[in-house]
This record gives sequence, structure tokens and C-alpha cells, in this order.
Amino acid sequence: MDDEESTRPHIESLIVREFSQVASNWRAAESAQLYLNRHKIPVIWDVDTRALVRHIRKVGALRGIVATDGTPADQLVYEAKQLPLMAGQELAGR
Repeated sequence: MDDEESTRPHIESLIVREFSQVASNWRAAESAQLYLNRHKIPVIWDVDTRALVRHIRKVGALRGIVATDGTPADQLVYEAKQLPLMAGQELAGR
């Protein structure tokens, strides 16, 4: 708790190449996985994030949803299409 700078994480999901299951801070009260689970933030790992970034640079910002709860892909695609377009959004303030 001493290292927390806000009351909650300000991310909606986390996509990484590698995700350590080990808490490396000696003051850590829980692992990153437990912390993110507690805040209901989905995490996916083993993703080629460099390829993902190259794709986004090539085609532009995309709408998307990260889900780990078994929701069917067609439902997730439908939900993603309902999201506002990324163009013109000022996301840093949210």
C-alpha cells in the first residue's frame, strides 16, 4: 500500500509478452495478478507485443475488447463495434 499512487489502477486491461507471477517488491502484499484480479482488470500474456504495435502503427488505432471470462468471440466483436471510434478522442484525461 505504501507504493500505491492512486486508489485504483487506471487501465482497462493489460496485454504483455511476459507476466511474472512473482512479486519482486519486498513490501508487496500481493502479486500483480491478485492486484489486477481484485480490480477486475483482465490480463493476457504470451502476446507478441512488438507485432501488435507494428500492426497498430500500420492500420491505425483500433477498437477492441480484452476478455478472459469465456465470452463468445461473436459477442465480443459486437461489443467492440459498439465502442466509439478512436479518432479524435482525448483519452489521457479519462
